[in-house]
Amino acid sequence: MYRNHFDGHPTIWASFTDRRLELSTQMNAASKDRDPSSKLDIQVDLIAAAFRAKNDEIARFPADGPMDFLYRRQFILVRDEYLDRVRNLVPEGDQSDGLIDGVTLYSLAGQANVMDAVEQIDQALGVGVATPDHVMSITPVWPCRPAGHRA
Repeated sequence: MYRNHFDGHPTIWASFTDRRLELSTQMNAASKDRDPSSKLDIQVDLIAAAFRAKNDEIARFPADGPMDFLYRRQFILVRDEYLDRVRNLVPEGDQSDGLIDGVTLYSLAGQANVMDAVEQIDQALGVGVATPDHVMSITPVWPCRPAGHRA
């Protein structure tokens, strides 16, 4: 089915096939390391492996129970107008990159805890000044109701 999209492009098809094989191998390795309780656990393991391959670490929130989101362990996003005040609160960090107008990627040093840093900033400067650098958010699935159906 997918091969039709790559006809005449053997390099693209080979790359696509290699990536599928690589992901399959990683998934098998992840399932051998532990007995995952769900497909979500396997997918999170694959995402974490991809970030580790680029020397980056991710974490899930909350650490236990149903996951709300994944975030990068050493980075927070900070609104630009609060950057100097955040530097005073979290001096071990450093401006890493200006992402888009109004938001800066702020790198936390060493073993700083992202969620603790965000909580500290929320308490001192208000909610919405800083947030974890989200990798993925999880939205609960709600069943659709047929048209005209009332609750």
